[in-house]
Amino acid sequence: MTSSTLPSRPSFPALSPSPGGPVKRLSSGDGLRRIFAAAAALALGGLSTGCQSPASEPQPSKTPALVLAKRADHLRIGMHKPQVLEWLGEPLASISGNNSNGMRETWTYRIEHTPHYKTVVAVMEKVPYYDPITGILRWLDEPVQNQQRTQSIETLTLTFRGVSLIDIERDKRELGGFRD
Repeated sequence: MTSSTLPSRPSFPALSPSPGGPVKRLSSGDGLRRIFAAAAALALGGLSTGCQSPASEPQPSKTPALVLAKRADHLRIGMHKPQVLEWLGEPLASISGNNSNGMRETWTYRIEHTPHYKTVVAVMEKVPYYDPITGILRWLDEPVQNQQRTQSIETLTLTFRGVSLIDIERDKRELGGFRD
């Protein structure tokens, strides 16, 4: 058989009308429904993407403690106030005063590092058990573990005379405790 003797077949048989059946024609109402549906979809899509809620506004970024600690390592005697403000930002507290050497100002920064957790043996607890061979009641020391939290808090005290940095004090404390 050659290809010329084969009956022709429609390219999409499911879409072709059945032989002898009714042919569906689009009425003017179908076109209006399609236009209305497309317009409604575009309007709803535009409304849902164009709104921004107040909760999604960007929050001012806070410099991480590790970055502040590294920047504090680079502070040097003789730096000026604008340089220190650029490196560390606004101080937690600022105290001005006069003494015999002239006008002084003290700035205090507090750097709270992220806490670290580790599992440690908190206490040893006596647990009873029966020896399977002798049947005698015995006691066994069993460790009870708990999460230990450790956090470093640095207090940085900077003293200025005029606009120049004259003294740097760093105090680092380790706080620790167990979870209940």
